[in-house]
Amino acid sequence: MKKITKVALGENNAQYGPLLLPAVKGKMGNREYLLCPMPAEEVAKRIMLASELIDKKIKEIAPSEKLQREVNKKRLSAIAKYLKKDHRFFNAFVIALCGDTAKWRAITGLKGEGIDTEKHGDSLGFLSLTGEEQMYALDGQHRLLGIREAIKLGQEEIKRDQVTLLIVHHDGDKHTNTGFIASRRLFTALNKYAEKIAKSDAIFLDEDDIAALVVRKLVEDDEHLDLFALRNRVHLSPYNQFYAGVTTTCYTTIGILYDCVMSILVVKTKKQKSALSNWPEKIDESDIYSYASAVHKIFKNIRKYIPEFEEYFNIKVNSTNKLTNFVMEKNKQHVLFRPMGLKCFVQTICRYQKNQPDKNIEEIIEICSKLPFALNESPLAGLVWDAEEQKIKQSGEKGFTILKGIYCYLLGLLTEKEIKKLKDAYKKILDDETATLPQQLWKK
Repeated sequence: MKKITKVALGENNAQYGPLLLPAVKGKMGNREYLLCPMPAEEVAKRIMLASELIDKKIKEIAPSEKLQREVNKKRLSAIAKYLKKDHRFFNAFVIALCGDTAKWRAITGLKGEGIDTEKHGDSLGFLSLTGEEQMYALDGQHRLLGIREAIKLGQEEIKRDQVTLLIVHHDGDKHTNTGFIASRRLFTALNKYAEKIAKSDAIFLDEDDIAALVVRKLVEDDEHLDLFALRNRVHLSPYNQFYAGVTTTCYTTIGILYDCVMSILVVKTKKQKSALSNWPEKIDESDIYSYASAVHKIFKNIRKYIPEFEEYFNIKVNSTNKLTNFVMEKNKQHVLFRPMGLKCFVQTICRYQKNQPDKNIEEIIEICSKLPFALNESPLAGLVWDAEEQKIKQSGEKGFTILKGIYCYLLGLLTEKEIKKLKDAYKKILDDETATLPQQLWKK
């Protein structure tokens, strides 16, 4: 491994003493790296944040010396909870190693079929640490702090976990720009070019997200297919709308269905979205079935009390042309046939249920079914649908937010502060200072 220049940043961790780690050496471009496992307990002690390496006398880091984004402390407890799971697993941390005491010890003399001494001769070996070197996380700072948090909370079992480190070297000190520039460039490259998992893939793959598991139950189980037949009633788009130019038989997208399910579960379980999407305990199949049945019941009642929904679901899924024509006509006119509109309506139902916990869900939906649904009529005209252009307005997302606000206002669910904000937003989006909110249907 390339000799590492010692830097004058912060304090080293010599108190923890030497450590020998098995490692594989590789090279990409002009950058050498080592891949090696380190016990989580040692990771928590020896690996630092970049901010922890900055001289403590410096009260504020200059922009040109900043190496990473700010830590989001809200994520740490969720990571610590995840580390309680038996199937816990992290991908590799990318670590910058500073100091000239780390030594690479290659294993030589290996023989056997396929072993090329010129190619593989010094690729396997050990990284010898003295404790004098300094190491900080270029990628993985939240996972690092999550490990520290878990150990602090007494999760002793994770101390022996082997965490994979991908170690590169930082060749500069506080007064030399080259090392910082290289580290910042590597940090941004790791985050800029690493593609985030698509929402639709997460819905179908995530085993720790309650809402994702419920969505899969709804679109896969025969008893729920009357309302959630995938590709026939629910489109595979992960977005808030159908793909551009698509003709479809579906009334919503898989992404919006997920959002609706999440809103329903937040009320039903009284847990935050972050807890539901990163469930720390073992998930019982009976709970998933129960939640799916609760969602199915809500949509079944929406169908029962809203004639256009009933008409849509009375069309058989094999009547493709009839279904397509119905959907393409209604999504220009009716809130519930715009995916975002459906989401607004379901979230309104959820807010009503949270506000009136003693009312049963069927009674709530019957009340909510009296809300206005025509996109081209007052009070919704001009919010999301451009009647002249026959398409969703550019400000459509903001319009849907106001639409949901109007629904909650009509039901008497808004505070005085929220009503004032809604009135101002309503006038602004309609570009009409004389515009007034409709008469409330129900008051508190």
